[in-house]
Amino acid sequence: MSPDALTRKLVRLLAALVAAEESGAPAPEQAGVPERLQRRLLLLTPRDRRLLALGLRVLDLRAFLVSARSFDRRSPAQIRQSFAALGRSRLAPLRRLYQVVRMLLLFVYFCDPAAFGLTGYDGPWLGRVLVPVHPGPILVRPEASS
Repeated sequence: MSPDALTRKLVRLLAALVAAEESGAPAPEQAGVPERLQRRLLLLTPRDRRLLALGLRVLDLRAFLVSARSFDRRSPAQIRQSFAALGRSRLAPLRRLYQVVRMLLLFVYFCDPAAFGLTGYDGPWLGRVLVPVHPGPILVRPEASS
């Protein structure tokens, strides 16, 4: 699976997850997620990209077995439900796939400063907020025993 196909499938999954929140979150395409995700995928080793592609094929296969429709042709609610089922799987590799994909998508989406407010994070403080510096403790060297 090419990085472009991986990106499209992951952006579709992220769009379904973000739509669930209904918090005024920008759509992944509007937030520049495809470009950031593409750059992040190119940083992966070829082996890791193949593993991710294989994991997404597993997600497709599970969706097809449940509803006779591929992952891409399901509604956002069905996509969320199918993805959440991975996290509840009895098989550890499927739970791990869920965690890896979820962490990747959350990282790529929320690393954009426009999305900071959705989490309650007001951005980096460095150079923007005065942080008081307190003096360190006075350390006394213990006396040597004779």
